[in-house]
Amino acid sequence: MNTHHAFHGRAGLRQAGLTLVELLVAMVVGLSVIGAGLAMYVSSGASSSASSQITQMSEDANTALSVLRTHVAMAGYSRPIGTTSTGLTKLYAGPAIFGCQNGLSTASKSQLMSAGIELTCNPEAASANETLIVAYEADVNNTIPTSANTGTDCLGNEIPAQQTPTGDNYYIAENRFFLNADGALSCLGNGSATPQPMVGNIADFSVMYGVARPDPGSPTVPGTSANRYLTATEVGTMTDANWNNVVSVRLCVIVRSEDNALDTVAPPYDDCHGKTIKPATWGSSSKPDKRSYRMFTSTVVLHNRVQQAME
Repeated sequence: MNTHHAFHGRAGLRQAGLTLVELLVAMVVGLSVIGAGLAMYVSSGASSSASSQITQMSEDANTALSVLRTHVAMAGYSRPIGTTSTGLTKLYAGPAIFGCQNGLSTASKSQLMSAGIELTCNPEAASANETLIVAYEADVNNTIPTSANTGTDCLGNEIPAQQTPTGDNYYIAENRFFLNADGALSCLGNGSATPQPMVGNIADFSVMYGVARPDPGSPTVPGTSANRYLTATEVGTMTDANWNNVVSVRLCVIVRSEDNALDTVAPPYDDCHGKTIKPATWGSSSKPDKRSYRMFTSTVVLHNRVQQAME
């Protein structure tokens, strides 16, 4: 009897097993679940990558514009040293801001406008090498000071000292901002002979200058608000009176993603001057350019100019 019951127990087990059809159905269902999971994983990864690229572009834009705004806002700053019938006189009364749409001429690359030299622009056609030049008195409060508590340039380098009429030292920072050949916003200060990149992934950098009409009662004093925005070329040469009437600056950068972020070649986009750019290939390998491009702008008031006009 025991043997008979054991035999029927084994037969029951065989009858409870899965048929081949059931196994195939289970495999199909399992593979479908796995496939759906993989699709969600790939989709999530692509979405995460795109989000990461957008975040990187925003961070690069914020950093670039923050650096530029900080220095432009100080253009023309200097300590007051006296008064006249028309207002305060400052320790540094030289040029505060200048620009070249196509870069500086070869002769001017080693010269300083803060030293009283008239800088000239590259006579060639406009290119991506636009240069913005800003000058102001540097001290321990508006720059990173040296160990001797003296002002520095945009790269933190020590600036050669100048002397006040009473024999005290003071320091004028003259910083030049431009794009290098690798697409990085770079700066060259008057404390160093070598420029350094500051922010990468910049496809275009451009500046428009807000020019105010001169004060009707004092033609040499600028007004307090811009009535038009001009390119550096339209403002004129360094000796043009329009530079004395620049009271604001509109900064523009085109930032690109560090890596490919699109499924196809990047669509055409407008640069800072409205010129349509058609991305095609990327780098020496000539691989398709699938990076994203976005424009960021910021307008900065030259407070020292406006205050000068109101005094």
